[in-house]
Amino acid sequence: MLRFMRQGFYWLHLETDSVVARAEKEELLLKLSKGVSAHVTGKRVVCFSSRHWSNRTRVGACGNNRVLPALLRHTSTHVNLYAWPTSAGHTIVTVSLAGGACGNPVYGGTCNAILGRCSLHKRSRLDRACNATPGVGVDYWRGLFDAVTKHLPSAKPVRPSAVVLSYGLHFPYCSDAARYRHHVDFWLSSLQVLYEGPIVWRSVSPPQFDARLHAHSPTGCQTTANVTRLGAAVRRTLRAHGVALVNTAPVVAGWANATPDTIHYDGGVLRQWHARNHTLRNQPVSGLLLNALLAQLDTNA
Repeated sequence: MLRFMRQGFYWLHLETDSVVARAEKEELLLKLSKGVSAHVTGKRVVCFSSRHWSNRTRVGACGNNRVLPALLRHTSTHVNLYAWPTSAGHTIVTVSLAGGACGNPVYGGTCNAILGRCSLHKRSRLDRACNATPGVGVDYWRGLFDAVTKHLPSAKPVRPSAVVLSYGLHFPYCSDAARYRHHVDFWLSSLQVLYEGPIVWRSVSPPQFDARLHAHSPTGCQTTANVTRLGAAVRRTLRAHGVALVNTAPVVAGWANATPDTIHYDGGVLRQWHARNHTLRNQPVSGLLLNALLAQLDTNA
């Protein structure tokens, strides 16, 4: 299933939230590391600041890797670059939480202030802030593409082979579907100023709640009704931009006993750690989510 990623040069960029970072991303890293956990936890990773594009190298990731359950949970301030040599080139995966964390009060910053208020071609102070927003605006995408081009290094500009986007759980204006749609439209338009390749939208998974397993049901913006409403609100926008959709709802349906908090499914190294320590059941959901994503990426390769 990874064959299309190993034929020459392949660069996958994930601009998502912690749900994808803990499930599909972890499963993908383990697959690309031939199923060996030590090759994931000991891997040297290049970390780019999403503001200034300076870089440094760390083992594991630029997130909090002091305890294994938090391993590779990336910060929203850095893009992490993983690379694997192949017989014909390189497979590169870059991961950022900046776009997916937009609206989360923990992170704050510009993105929370500009949600649903941006116009691509205007030049007001607000619009300049929009374009500079990490994970979202044109300046971010230009900085990312330039940083990876210089790092390789490449004589000509490098662009991802595919970009995966996912956003919704941290959108704070639950009832304002129009504002959510406007933000997604601006996000996609900003990316497509500089990028003409395939984009895949990973839908937000509806929460799976079981009163016997979870302390409380999802509330506010993270309810099933809200997730479903926002997902429906952007379907036409995704089609207008030519974006492929991965619908995760049927994948997670009925798997309340595989998530510790109704929304996260710990995959890859995290899944193995939980299984060994009997803290969570060894679930197939994270692998099934990755398979659904890879199938869509393969179709668009």
